Amino acid sequence: TDSRLFLRSAGLAVRGGMTREGALRGLTIANAKILGLDDRIGTLEPGKDADFIILSGDPLSIYTEVEQTWVEGTKVFDLADPQDRLYAHGGVGAGDPKRVTLCCFGSAWDLIIAANQGGAQ
Repeated sequence: TDSRLFLRSAGLAVRGGMTREGALRGLTIANAKILGLDDRIGTLEPGKDADFIILSGDPLSIYTEVEQTWVEGTKVFDLADPQDRLYAHGGVGAGDPKRVTLCCFGSAWDLIIAANQGGAQ
């Protein structure tokens, strides 16, 4: 899931009257408690899974980008990495130089370009 969508939803909640603290809790510990996983996720504490994102700015701003994503203490996405940047700006498959995604009216077709033949498969 694109974590920016969660952040934007929280920003809209604040615009509608929720406190910033409430919106951020809604993205973190509140969801963990609802799922019964607050002993593992929802806050950064010793002994918990280290799943978190690093942002370029205010978490509730539409201009903020996800710079890094960490899952269980391992970096799985870094906007500074050229391949990850392609994915972030182009979606699934954008990091593959042989794959072009064509979108029209909500539908998508993948065109795999045969590098050796110069044609499509």
